[in-house]
Amino acid sequence: MCIRDSSKKVTDAERRNAYFKQIGSEGLLRKSGDGDHIEYNFLHLTFQEYFAARFIARKVKSMKKNDDEFWREALKNNKFHPRFAIVWWFVGGLLGAHITTDGNYDYLKKFIEEIGAPPHDLLYKYELTLQT
Repeated sequence: MCIRDSSKKVTDAERRNAYFKQIGSEGLLRKSGDGDHIEYNFLHLTFQEYFAARFIARKVKSMKKNDDEFWREALKNNKFHPRFAIVWWFVGGLLGAHITTDGNYDYLKKFIEEIGAPPHDLLYKYELTLQT
């Protein structure tokens, strides 16, 4: 149990540092730097790609207009970028997992349709890879 002195206000920076310290001790993040310049990085890029995909999948399932515009623009701008390939695969998988829970595949269908939207690669090879 953590007992905190209520007379001492905890700043956002202190709260953030405590959070990252906890996650870092659990082996998900690696700490680098010292003093005022401390950075935290995922131990493996796959963690970052997965969490980015979860964020985007939530945007696909959101009913908010700005969320819909966000993920569509992100896909349009990064569809062919090699660093995003695994992110898009994860998004498809996360949306596909949603089908098994409630039988609704509208979100996955919306995502796959957007993959097929312009811009296109010359032979449509990359888009077909993402769609499968």
